[in-house]
Amino acid sequence: MVRLLTPLLLALAHAKRKGCDLSSLEVGDQCEASWSDLRDMLRPTQRSVGYAWVFRTFLKSFGSKAAAQDEMDDKIVPVTLGANRTDAYILDHHHHLAALDLSGYKSVKVTLFISCDFSSVPASQQLAQLATRGYAYLYGRPAGSPNALR
Repeated sequence: MVRLLTPLLLALAHAKRKGCDLSSLEVGDQCEASWSDLRDMLRPTQRSVGYAWVFRTFLKSFGSKAAAQDEMDDKIVPVTLGANRTDAYILDHHHHLAALDLSGYKSVKVTLFISCDFSSVPASQQLAQLATRGYAYLYGRPAGSPNALR
C-alpha cells in the first residue's frame, strides 16, 4: 500500500535523530527511546484523559508487546520542551501513551518530535503559556457532572 506523505510527515522524515537527552534537542529534532526512559520526563497538557478511549485503544492495539510496538511505530509524539529542558509536554497521542503505560510494555520504543521550545518560560507559567497558544486543555469535569466544564 502506498502512503501519501503530507508536508509535516516529510519534515518529520528528514528531522535529525538524536538520543532523547532533552538538553541536546532543538525544534525539528526527533528522538527515540524506550517508554521506561521517556515516561518520567513527559508531562500532560490536559487535566484528565478519556479513560474509556484509553482502554479501547489498549484492547484494540496493545494486546502484545509486538502489537504495541507496531502501534507506536505508526505514531510520532509531538512535544514541546519544558522548563530548563528537563521535561517535555505532550501535544498529541496522549491516549496512546496512556494505553502503552496501561499495557506495562516498558521497552516499547517511542519517537518524540520536538515541535516547539518553551524552555525559557518559568516552570510555574508553562501550562498557562501552552494554553494561551492552544497547546494545553486545562479544563476538568466536576465530580458527578460529566458534561460540564470546570
